[in-house]
Amino acid sequence: MADTPEDAARRESYALTIAPVNRQLLDLLFSLVYMLDDFEKRSLEYQRAGWREIVEEYQKFSTEFAHDPEWKPFLDAQKQTIDFYEKLFGITAAQRAKPSLIPFWKHPSELKNARTASRPFLRWLDKWLYHDTSAQAHLSFGGLLAVSPILVAELVSEDAKKHVSGRTFPQYRFRQFSRTALVTLAIATEANHSYCLGNSAQVSYVWKVFVEHIPEAREMFKMRYDKMT
Repeated sequence: MADTPEDAARRESYALTIAPVNRQLLDLLFSLVYMLDDFEKRSLEYQRAGWREIVEEYQKFSTEFAHDPEWKPFLDAQKQTIDFYEKLFGITAAQRAKPSLIPFWKHPSELKNARTASRPFLRWLDKWLYHDTSAQAHLSFGGLLAVSPILVAELVSEDAKKHVSGRTFPQYRFRQFSRTALVTLAIATEANHSYCLGNSAQVSYVWKVFVEHIPEAREMFKMRYDKMT
């Protein structure tokens, strides 16, 4: 993404890698905001869902490789991990016998509709930031259409190349990179506010800079973060 120092190995199309990174950051923000509405209960739900995933992975590998001596150290270590977290997370006998009793952790499309204090913000986040970012990360056809001018820029006419290089690409790069910075700032703001980390002055300063220059930052700030800075 950088302009400097100059590097002949850089290509404009590398900016397309940012959407998947932004999707991961948005996944994190969705989960964090949802958990912080009822942290003790929901963080435990998150941890138990992770325990189920580890158990199901263990069962998959054990079914396939239990009789292979080369797999024994790996399977033994995984079993020890399962036993350790089973006690730590208070897994019941029924859940131990049937891990599917523990629900998987919700995806953003589910979290936005959950009955929680932050539902209006999560719905805004899904509508204005997550939906198109996820489409581009997964390369649904709609997401592919959005990035196709950059992908085929070298195959079209000189006029089209100039348009992509002078307008389409700078707009795309600014939008994606600003989202990376914006969502990272939102995550930092959540942590600072919830745990009184003492960085409010720095957080407030960065928000002011973003609000001045990024339309999405202005809306996001009004939706949630003006109350935290």
